[in-house]
Amino acid sequence: MKSVFKKSRLFIMLASLLGVVSPMAQAADLVPVQPTVAVVDEQHQAISWANLMLNGFLQHHEGASINEISFDATDTVVTLTVGGFDKDGVYKAVFTNTANEVKDEKVGKLTKTVEKTAFDPSTILPPAVAVNFAYAQAEGKATSLLSWGVKTEKGTPQYTVVFATKDKKTITVVFDAVSGKLLSVTK
Repeated sequence: MKSVFKKSRLFIMLASLLGVVSPMAQAADLVPVQPTVAVVDEQHQAISWANLMLNGFLQHHEGASINEISFDATDTVVTLTVGGFDKDGVYKAVFTNTANEVKDEKVGKLTKTVEKTAFDPSTILPPAVAVNFAYAQAEGKATSLLSWGVKTEKGTPQYTVVFATKDKKTITVVFDAVSGKLLSVTK
């Protein structure tokens, strides 16, 4: 992917875009819906912000491989993370609404172990599909989206999606990020 922005301009723009989006406390709220209706779509903040982060990371680290994409909302703090690597090292870009900036830094050296964690984002289920699939597994008990992420575990990219329930418990759904095969549901 060719960069159309200089590194600093892209991340300033990304941070400002993310900083002006409506109240952050609502970012993880789910609207009560019928089970057959999608809970989130590509416009949902938990999805669209992650796509912005991924695109920014790939523009900033041209030719990098990806090994993590995640969204986490706790109380009023929203964190988006994209991790990856290239021949020069391992990098992580993190945005939090409280800092209102993207921190993109080198976090280590490239190793064979890190190389095994790579996945191609174009081959995994889109995040909106993943969250909706996980919501269906919660059998109507999920009230808000706490987090979702995709990482390679045991050689396979896996989604982990966590919801809160009315009684302040959590439901965690884990499944293969490529095939959609359900691996576990913990209530």
